[in-house]
Amino acid sequence: MKRKLVVLDLNGTLLYRPKTRKVFPRPYLSTFTSFLFHPETRKWLDVMVWSSAQPQNVAPVVASAFGRHASQLKTVWARDRMAFPSHNSGTTFLVDDSPSKAHFQPSNHICLPEFTSPPPPRRKAPTHEAKAATLSAEDDLVARVESLSLDSAHTDPARPDQVLLAIIGILDKAKDETHLATWIADGGLEAAKKQFPERTMWFADDEILKEWIEHGKTTIQRLDITLA
Repeated sequence: MKRKLVVLDLNGTLLYRPKTRKVFPRPYLSTFTSFLFHPETRKWLDVMVWSSAQPQNVAPVVASAFGRHASQLKTVWARDRMAFPSHNSGTTFLVDDSPSKAHFQPSNHICLPEFTSPPPPRRKAPTHEAKAATLSAEDDLVARVESLSLDSAHTDPARPDQVLLAIIGILDKAKDETHLATWIADGGLEAAKKQFPERTMWFADDEILKEWIEHGKTTIQRLDITLA
């Protein structure tokens, strides 16, 4: 098995950092980092960060994203080193939400949907009076909702973001591949389907996304990693 390198973006990929500078981790980031730095994973995978942020801003975000694992990163690059890392196309993946960032190395890129929303604010428990006042409105709402036909895969805002579990599945599957760029170019990310529309991202297809999520869950179960 050839040793692999995964290059990770930060904002929009692993976390959301709005202008307030507060960092919101993407769901399952803790599980993802536990996988990356698990003793079994470290036997075949190196991890580095490559961010377009200013160097002075990258360090605290890296600390927030990786916690105690930050010191185990192979290296961290910021805006002062924006050229793509010197690499072997057969052994390197870039995980980033921006297709343009890997314009010259598209077959080394695992693109994922941009993460831009912090968790919804926690609501206060309604008072007894408030509950009573909403009963008739809820009856009305239920009737209207039941009459709608929605594609939950694309329109449900409450749908959980499990894409990092899918990335775990992809990395685990690809670890035995001899040439990663060739694997992606040959449709490795779309393995669940023989016919896949051109210029469609792998994560936009429910069947493919679900398959990688399940592979990721199987992987973390095998490694005895907590799903969190």
